[in-house]
Amino acid sequence: MRYLPLFPAIAFLPAMSEAQEADARAVLLTGSRVVTMQGGWTDPEPMDILVEDGRIAAMDEGLDAGDAEAIDLSDHLIAPGLVDGHWHMWNSIARGHERTDDGGFADAMKPLSAAWTPEASALSVELAAALAVNGGITWANNWAHNVKAPEFAEAGIAAMEASGLKGRFS
Repeated sequence: MRYLPLFPAIAFLPAMSEAQEADARAVLLTGSRVVTMQGGWTDPEPMDILVEDGRIAAMDEGLDAGDAEAIDLSDHLIAPGLVDGHWHMWNSIARGHERTDDGGFADAMKPLSAAWTPEASALSVELAAALAVNGGITWANNWAHNVKAPEFAEAGIAAMEASGLKGRFS
């Protein structure tokens, strides 16, 4: 087997949330190499992937597309979704927030935390979910340690569910 150390692109397929309706069309992804638990990162396998109703229905070489829309992913690598086990999504909107005269990130976040609203929590979780899916993360543990009232938790959970990102609200 020949090793392919460099791929021109990586295709990330975001997971569907149960809150979203599945796409009813059938799609056959062809020509890619797939990272599997059998081959690991060093030996991706050539494989077609049939997606029906928003879920993977079959994976194998040379699948018959039937009436499915075929999408050629030659020269692409498909990898399983990544997991982020600890993400403070509520403060993702403050990414890049620098150190202040008050101190490091935690001290600099105190004024922001004090002025935080449920709407700000939802907006920040929406941003975090978009960043996650764009980076290949399909499951995240939303470690929300600035929940001041039930409305904050409800806003964060609703934003996560609407995003399509799977995960847990902690």
